[in-house]
Amino acid sequence: MRDTFRLGIIRVLTKENAPPDWLNSHGRVIEHFYPDIQTITRMIPGQYEGIHDTVSQEKAVPKIEALARTFVSEAVDGILVSCAADPAVEQIRKWCSVPVVGAGRSVALLALAAGTPVGVLGISPDPPAVLKEVLGGHLCGGTAPQGVTTANDLYVPGGEEYFIAPAKELVEMGAQSIALACTGFASLGTASKLARKLSIPVVDPVVAAGSIIRYLMMEKRENG
Repeated sequence: MRDTFRLGIIRVLTKENAPPDWLNSHGRVIEHFYPDIQTITRMIPGQYEGIHDTVSQEKAVPKIEALARTFVSEAVDGILVSCAADPAVEQIRKWCSVPVVGAGRSVALLALAAGTPVGVLGISPDPPAVLKEVLGGHLCGGTAPQGVTTANDLYVPGGEEYFIAPAKELVEMGAQSIALACTGFASLGTASKLARKLSIPVVDPVVAAGSIIRYLMMEKRENG
């Protein structure tokens, strides 16, 4: 029996001629925290602003599902849709032979374990529907950095300074933990930086999804 897992990661922000460092950044995060996972990352085409509203999500769903089918044909042990809106996750689960998770439900579940009430920091003050569903009455509010509307805006030089003020707003609302509702934050190491400044748990969506998909892959390997 293999002692490692092959995980297919689907990124929903398209960058033409993307350097490997950018494309594989979420995979490196997962491999750092979970050394028994080997990642393969691909991005869907034609989503130059990622997923940031209903229209962009509907456009992305068939592309994500097609890429998931490719990963299954390559015998991965699991699939991670690296987006906090969990686009196409339920559709893929209906036919997929391996575990599938999205970053949204994952980060919400781990934030609940870390402390309640939970505040959500994303690219919109209105948290993704899946986070609101999971957090329910434990959600104390949502915020977003000023001037951020898509994941691309997170990578503006010096942009990390803009994350501090909205995160502090969540603490003032009563948050005992913060869920980051955009996987772009993972590439910037935002969770650890904010946790040091705020002294409360800040949950990274990619790390959270890695934790849950690892458990599901282990369970499937053990029990078939």
